[in-house]
Amino acid sequence: MAKLAFVEKSQGEYWDRLNAGVYSTARQRGDEVRIYAPQTVNPAAQLQYIRQAIDDGADALVVVASDPNVFAQEIERSFAAEIPVLTMDLDGYTNRRLFHFGTKPYPELGRLAAEEMLVRLKGDGPVIVQAGSNAPGACGKLQGFCDRLKEVGRQMVLIEPDFENPELALRRVQGALEDNPDVSGLFGVYAYHCVIQAQAVELSGRQPGVLPIVGFDMFDETTRRLGDGSIAASIWIAEYNIGAAATMAAGLFASHPWEEVVQFLGGSFENRQNNIRRLPISCFTKNNVSDYVQWLENHR
Repeated sequence: MAKLAFVEKSQGEYWDRLNAGVYSTARQRGDEVRIYAPQTVNPAAQLQYIRQAIDDGADALVVVASDPNVFAQEIERSFAAEIPVLTMDLDGYTNRRLFHFGTKPYPELGRLAAEEMLVRLKGDGPVIVQAGSNAPGACGKLQGFCDRLKEVGRQMVLIEPDFENPELALRRVQGALEDNPDVSGLFGVYAYHCVIQAQAVELSGRQPGVLPIVGFDMFDETTRRLGDGSIAASIWIAEYNIGAAATMAAGLFASHPWEEVVQFLGGSFENRQNNIRRLPISCFTKNNVSDYVQWLENHR
């Protein structure tokens, strides 16, 4: 039985779903799991958790690299202690970590969301765009979305980052709706954005579903609002599968020679930058959200 340590970015519904994949896979293998995560995004706290995981005798370490610089020394310490290091969700330390498990490149996700928006837009009004933070994932999705809308000449109203504060995000999108009565759609980079945008549209007195809202992930409220049409589309990166794949790989690295596992996974031990496993994504709308509901029932 291997002791697998996961140092994650924060806590919440997204991570609960990802961790369901972690625990399910670890149970099947008979591995022990320890998850370390601050309540909210806090790289300094993650650094302390990495140190704790190493001191606790982890056999493998999986890190969500929320900051590509802060953890470098402890990553080296882990390898010096012969503890394999992987990343999931957010990549980093690509010259050292053995493998990354995640989704499509973030600008590509943003462009996919833009395509979903473009087929639904009516009128020439601006699209409200909510930025989450300066994290690599948020910035990449924002860049991809905005680049695609600029290519077709769509006007955008970019809201200042809310740094993962849903209450602040709601206040700001409400203000943007008041200032832009001719708005034609809403987009946000984080899972909570599409939910609060649907709330803000309703609070503004507009009919739910009149303005297309496109976002990410499948929270319970997102699923409900997809069903009633108040959210038009949400791109799901299958975080459960990311957690499951990272756990399976961590168990293998903990119990087999690293070079053999890297080769088995189709990577290079010497040149690790491209040692990446990207899990398939899905886009859910009112027409197919029942497929996700059924999947969730089978994976709770």
